[in-house]
Amino acid sequence: MADLGEQAFNDQAVQKVVKFMSDGCGCALGAKGSPCSKQFSNDTVLFNLNNCLELSSGELDLVILASIQAFIPVPRKLVRNETEAHDAVSSFNQNLFARTCLCFSMA
Repeated sequence: MADLGEQAFNDQAVQKVVKFMSDGCGCALGAKGSPCSKQFSNDTVLFNLNNCLELSSGELDLVILASIQAFIPVPRKLVRNETEAHDAVSSFNQNLFARTCLCFSMA
C-alpha cells in the first residue's frame, strides 16, 4: 500500500499534468498550428502518467532508456540504402510520440 508521502507526490504529479494540459506548452507543432500538447486527450496522458507512477525506479529507468534508444540513429553500415539512412537520421532529429511531433517541453 502506498504511504502518504508517495500519495501526495502522485497527487501533485497529476495536478501538474492537468494544469499543463489545460495551459498547453506554447509551441505550434500540433495540427493547424496548435500546441502539440493539444494532440492528446487528458485521459490518454493521465493513463500513461498513472502507468509510470506504478513502476519502480528501476523499471521506469528501463522505459526511459528504451525510449532514448528508439531514437538513436542507425549506423550507416546497418542500413541497406541511403533512403533508410536518411529515415533513421530524420527520426532522430524529431521528438515523436505515437507519430505526433512534440516540442521539447512535452518530451
